[in-house]
Amino acid sequence: MGENAVLLAHTMASHDLKDPDSAKFRDAFFITSDNRGESRDKSKDSWCIEINGKNSYGAYVGYTWALLPAGGNSVIMGNSSTGAVINQLCASAVYPPTR
Repeated sequence: MGENAVLLAHTMASHDLKDPDSAKFRDAFFITSDNRGESRDKSKDSWCIEINGKNSYGAYVGYTWALLPAGGNSVIMGNSSTGAVINQLCASAVYPPTR
C-alpha cells in the first residue's frame, strides 16, 4: 500500500474520533473478495486499518479494526453494530488460523 494511500486511510479512519490528531495506527492493508489477482474487480477491494483513539476522558480505548471500502468515502468501525464481522474479516486476513 503506497504511503499516500496509507495517509488517506488514516485520515478517513480517524475523522470521527473525539481527538483525531491523537489516533494511533498499526496494520493497514488491502483485502479483496475477488481472488483473480491483478485482473480482479478492484471495486471489491477494501482497506483494513487498526486504530486506537481516545475517549472523552482522554484515555486510549484500545485498538479496533476499521474497514474502508475502496472507492467509497465511508468507514465502518470494528466497534459499531457490525463490529464482529469487521473484526473477524480484518483479523483473519492478518492472522490466519493455524493448526
